[in-house]
Amino acid sequence: MATRGSLFITAAAVGALAAPALAQQSGPVATYWVSASTSTGMGGMGAGMSGRGSGDQDQQPQQQQPKPKRPGLGSMLGAAASSMVPGAGLFGNRGGGSNDSGSNANGGGGANDYMARMGGGGTPIRQLTLQLGSIAKPTGDPTAEHLIPTGMNMGPSLPLVTPEQPAPQKADADYSMPDQMRKPEGKMLIYWGCGEHAAAAPIVLDFATMAQGQLPKLPMIEVKPERPPSSSRSATYGDWPNRRDTQRVPADASLAGDHMVRGDYTPDIKFHLGPEHDFMAPLTITSKYPTPGGALKVTWNAVPGATGYYAMLMGADSQKGGGDGHTMVMWTSSMKANSFGPLLDYLPPSEVRRLVAEQAVMRPETTECIIPEEVESALGLGGMFQMIAYGDEVNFADPPRPSSPKAAWNVKTVVKVRFKSTTSMILGMDRGSAMR
Repeated sequence: MATRGSLFITAAAVGALAAPALAQQSGPVATYWVSASTSTGMGGMGAGMSGRGSGDQDQQPQQQQPKPKRPGLGSMLGAAASSMVPGAGLFGNRGGGSNDSGSNANGGGGANDYMARMGGGGTPIRQLTLQLGSIAKPTGDPTAEHLIPTGMNMGPSLPLVTPEQPAPQKADADYSMPDQMRKPEGKMLIYWGCGEHAAAAPIVLDFATMAQGQLPKLPMIEVKPERPPSSSRSATYGDWPNRRDTQRVPADASLAGDHMVRGDYTPDIKFHLGPEHDFMAPLTITSKYPTPGGALKVTWNAVPGATGYYAMLMGADSQKGGGDGHTMVMWTSSMKANSFGPLLDYLPPSEVRRLVAEQAVMRPETTECIIPEEVESALGLGGMFQMIAYGDEVNFADPPRPSSPKAAWNVKTVVKVRFKSTTSMILGMDRGSAMR
């Protein structure tokens, strides 16, 4: 037995020696992300500067209020149901954060543009977020800037400012909800799939039982969102827009050209974007009209370079329409049951291809979807329709990955540039018309 064991160990050692050596990798010292978004419809009314996505949620705010203890999911959903505000801010696209007052950032506006936005169109808004994270720490206050192409029409450079750290705050008492929200009423119906009729009976959530901690097992589509640089994941961090520079991205801005990022906590970062990697064309709803069977057909323009599409609708019923006045309705274009997935945000092309194969995301050649009759019947008050066209992504590394897998790769910097185009509209404002 001892001899067999010795032979086994010797064979394993020989195999290890014969295996190819793994490449040694270090870095990157600095990581830089450029997030470019185009928006139309209702989302454009409050969009101005940034195009942050849900991956930025742990970003330190410039001014932070004390954080009370938050209620559980059931309490929040119950509060949303009690207020009967569609979505109540819980399910909206977080990719359109802004500090502006809601005016048209591109110089448009007026009654015609407002009505166009209500219908999923209007003047396109271009948004940009720049995020730089580094493992290095400067000796003094951190400084960095992004030298931009002249086609951006935003000056020679954009400052990347490190957010101010909030002062320590004492922990507040337990979170207390207003009296009218402590006993949530109603329920939520979750539908899915494009077609004249719903693919199956809706998933029903009861807010009262959920507020008591009885959370049902909800179907979720596994999504792997990207995680951009942030202050919590970097020794030093800077971003734009920021407190020093709040200018808006012009309507004719172009990312095409040479870019350079420099600062006292990052190596110089240089990359070039061609015309194929620029702001996406706007996603616009071209028509929406009822089918003979009572469903609603929605069509949109084909966005060049889109890797896939996804849509979601959130609304509420009404007592006048035959409902109980305490029911929220959610629908997604996914052909498989899902709820609350982070699909209205930037996703890498590889992830979109996987979701298309699973029928969770519509194919890039798709230009129409029918919202089922059951959803239309349940939406007595109408609702907010949101949609995204996922875009391409381009990545750079300095130095580039060696061709030999055995060669050491000491990475100084990496860059990711990602794109999306979104739209949203109010459904049910003028029921009975072809473009409602």
